Amino acid sequence: MCIAFISLKPSSRWPVLVLFVRDGYRDRAWRLPGAHWPSQRAVLGGLDLLAGGTWLALDRGTPVGAAQGEGRGQRLACLLNGAGVPAPEASRRSRGDVPLAMTRTGSLEGLDLERYDPFHLVCADRAGARVMSWSGQLLTTYELTSGLHAVAEDGLVGLGGRTAVLSAGSERSLARVEHARRRLAAVPRPEPVAGWTAAAWGAWLAVAGADAAPATSSSCLVQAGEVRRGRWWSTTSVALVALGRESGPRFDFDPDPVAGGAWYEVAMA
Repeated sequence: MCIAFISLKPSSRWPVLVLFVRDGYRDRAWRLPGAHWPSQRAVLGGLDLLAGGTWLALDRGTPVGAAQGEGRGQRLACLLNGAGVPAPEASRRSRGDVPLAMTRTGSLEGLDLERYDPFHLVCADRAGARVMSWSGQLLTTYELTSGLHAVAEDGLVGLGGRTAVLSAGSERSLARVEHARRRLAAVPRPEPVAGWTAAAWGAWLAVAGADAAPATSSSCLVQAGEVRRGRWWSTTSVALVALGRESGPRFDFDPDPVAGGAWYEVAMA
């Protein structure tokens, strides 16, 4: 039940801000964000050791006038599991491929979507953001306007009745989204200048942390965990990403939010 918040403000030095909360089984092995893919050396993301993909891919881009030519802009792609028709077992591929494909080409053209289970993909560059939702049968794209948006397992929350509760899990996701969205809307939008994570992200860091609600509350953005199918499930990481209009991106990461937070800035080099 991952959750993404996207704040768009075209006039800002940081026109796109993303807060991404990843939930999953704690025994699924992964590595900290880095340049893990030799064919995409400019891409940073956490590496899923089971399937080799990622849940969040950030292409740092290249500056205008760089040796490569006119330069390549920054791209961000975040993946959330969706609901719908599963892919055939015999041909199924890991959805962790999808963010890498998006940062590589800027689109999903050429990707055989029928081989992937349903998903929602947050796609952003310095010009804006959109959400692409694959149901297993249909791909739908929503262009995001200026302001604060949220995406959960049922898709873009608040669009066309998509806040309807589909399951007990989605009811919890909606409670988490609404609790955190109220807090994000009530505090100043960050301008993530250089420096420590706390200074860069201000009040957003408190919302992104475990104090977003009482630890026992189902509306807590960071979920402490529970046993599901004999395995421990919880929030496994939280990311804050900013795309810069006049500079490179910023990527801050907490690899163990349940333990109380261990934020650090991911190196761009």
